Amino acid sequence: MQITYPLPEVVEEVTIGNPGFRTYRYRVTWRGDTVVKMEPLGNDFETGYSDFDKRQVPVFYGTKGPGPLYRREHVLTGAEPTLAPIHEDDGSLDFWLIG
Repeated sequence: MQITYPLPEVVEEVTIGNPGFRTYRYRVTWRGDTVVKMEPLGNDFETGYSDFDKRQVPVFYGTKGPGPLYRREHVLTGAEPTLAPIHEDDGSLDFWLIG
């Protein structure tokens, strides 16, 4: 028996941030309901205004950051699932038993 669960892969461009102030554009790749990749589209700002700190603070929304926001390329199309044996629950743990 083989069970399949095909998940759609969708790529879209999104903008995050505060409209009227600074926004950041990304190309986002979804696999089902999971973000698997975010690529900055520009966003090479080194600082951004923090309403909390009331000053400019370092930001890492572009390519100058410490690394990609998401590192989940392993779940993109073509990835093979890790197979595991199917077994029937033997009921050895009963979390509802008060004793």
